[in-house]
Amino acid sequence: MMQRSRCIPLATRMARLRHTRRSNRRGSVIVIVIWALAIASLIVGTLQIFSYRQSMLGREVQDRIQARWAARAGIEQSISVMAYHTQWPMPGDAMAMIRDLEYVAYDELLNAEYDIRHHVDGRNLLGPMDEHAKYNVNHVDGELLMLLPNMTPDVAHSMLDWIDEGEEPRMFGAGPEWYRARGLGYEPRHVPFRSLAEIELVAGVWPRYFRGEDWNLNYRLDPNENDGGYTWPDDDGNDILDQGWSGVMTVYSRRHGVTDSGWPRIPLRDTEPEVLVERLDVTEEQAQVLMQFAMTDNANLARLLIVPLNELAGGGGGQGDRQQGRRRGVGGRSQQGGVGGRSQGGVEPLTLDQLRRIFAETSIEDPEQNAPGKINLNTVSPRLLRELMPGRERLADEIIALRANRREGISSLVDLLDIPGITEEDLQFIGRYMDVYTNVMTIPSRGRSDGTGLEVEIIAVVDRSTVPIRIIEYREQ
Repeated sequence: MMQRSRCIPLATRMARLRHTRRSNRRGSVIVIVIWALAIASLIVGTLQIFSYRQSMLGREVQDRIQARWAARAGIEQSISVMAYHTQWPMPGDAMAMIRDLEYVAYDELLNAEYDIRHHVDGRNLLGPMDEHAKYNVNHVDGELLMLLPNMTPDVAHSMLDWIDEGEEPRMFGAGPEWYRARGLGYEPRHVPFRSLAEIELVAGVWPRYFRGEDWNLNYRLDPNENDGGYTWPDDDGNDILDQGWSGVMTVYSRRHGVTDSGWPRIPLRDTEPEVLVERLDVTEEQAQVLMQFAMTDNANLARLLIVPLNELAGGGGGQGDRQQGRRRGVGGRSQQGGVGGRSQGGVEPLTLDQLRRIFAETSIEDPEQNAPGKINLNTVSPRLLRELMPGRERLADEIIALRANRREGISSLVDLLDIPGITEEDLQFIGRYMDVYTNVMTIPSRGRSDGTGLEVEIIAVVDRSTVPIRIIEYREQ
């Protein structure tokens, strides 16, 4: 065998060698081609993934823009309704604007939609949230502050210490030294709160107490706020949004504002009798008495429902007139529609129509001062109204029944005279803290793209007490 292999001709051996080299070259080319294809495939795949991601990002940006402007469309639609009712109010119908806002609370656009709603006491209500349905904590007297749910004296006193002018803290409050000692970097400003976020800076106001389950303060029952604590924040999973103090406190509501006539409100302390005669359809004598009454200490328009105008004027027989008025009903409401009686040479009693105009067109304070708003009897939740009126729960139920049985709601405090058994003290209390007007609303508008379902939420606080209407707070999330 060894000899036979040695006898292979040289030509044959060279041919075999060339064939082996060609085979090796073919194998190398195949390997190179395979690697080239693999690299090309990787590059093409990477480009495809990159292009897909870019297209998805572009689609997401497009859908986000659509959702954002849909949410903004809801805000603008609501503002237009509020502007209409500010310029052309509907006297005698306190719920007209609320109904119109509910009507535009949802709409479908070209490639998106929006809806505006808020959650109150286990119910989802269409339309913006009325800031006048809550208690404005900028009331320095703080009489109702302790009546709010789960309120404690230390928190209430600390909140009052934050907004009042004196630096000496109350018994359970916290003055500037308390904040300095803890190195918080801030201390009470001694001016009214400007936002809900500022309330959380007060000693004792922890976010879990202030926000409750509504951690993002959008006033909606979101899925993560109704899953039994499976995701943040902790919640009860009972289909009811516990909003903590943020559901009953506000700093945005403003007093005065729009009138039934659409004209600026008349300050009784700084006007002329001729203006009252023209706007209120009163006599010059009545106008003079109203102006004198406004200059007295602690003047309250609700007293006009109780005390006859003749007694306010200091006319003769005032006490007798008042006793006569009590026999006719609270405030001396007569069958002729007047309030109080008229003694010899006294001032003509105010009719119910005149009283309605006085409440709708005038104010004791300067309307330009932006005093903290009062609670709207038409929009406050039944639960909160009962809690703010301890010992007057029956009266609260009567008010709730009165507004529910009228499509127009309670259009004036004069309507409260229809409640059987209402007392002078009741009217004084209500007139001090409550009325039937809404100037500031929070609009939680959520836009949704039809393509991917992407959502954008805009929350705007809108003040219509001035014209043009102002957005006083705006945030997107």
